[in-house]
Amino acid sequence: MKGFTLIELLVVVLIIGVLASVALPQYQTAVLKSRSAEMLELGRAMREAQHLYYMANGVWAQNLEELDIQLPSGFETTASAPSRAVTKDRSPFNLRVDIYRSEPKVEVSTEPEQLTYYFWMTQERNGAVFCTAAVGSSGEKVCKSQGRLGGSGWYGSNTNTYILN
Repeated sequence: MKGFTLIELLVVVLIIGVLASVALPQYQTAVLKSRSAEMLELGRAMREAQHLYYMANGVWAQNLEELDIQLPSGFETTASAPSRAVTKDRSPFNLRVDIYRSEPKVEVSTEPEQLTYYFWMTQERNGAVFCTAAVGSSGEKVCKSQGRLGGSGWYGSNTNTYILN
């Protein structure tokens, strides 16, 4: 009688499980790296639109509708947060853009939060771009590959911030 024993089948299943547990984090990091390129492009375009608005009006826009820019398809805004737009159903990460909080900057983040890019617009920050992510996360691997460590805990405990320019 020919066939496989139960032990042989269990060993094969175990090997497949180990390979999958190693491959999944690498896959998530690869997806995050590809999204980060999209995030950087979007953030730079939003910052440029903010600068144009500032030159024309003398103040920073606090509402996405005030900017002369078309968001990529898939972004949705809400009346309760007019400075913010979020993509929906983009597995495994949705993207969020926010053009104004307490200081004039553009934030582009993934949700659930893996990493956030901050595009500063004021002279004090010299137009810097920061990448922030939780220590040890896939997001930190992406940030680390793009810039130098600027500091820890700037945007929350257990986070590292990398300076891209």
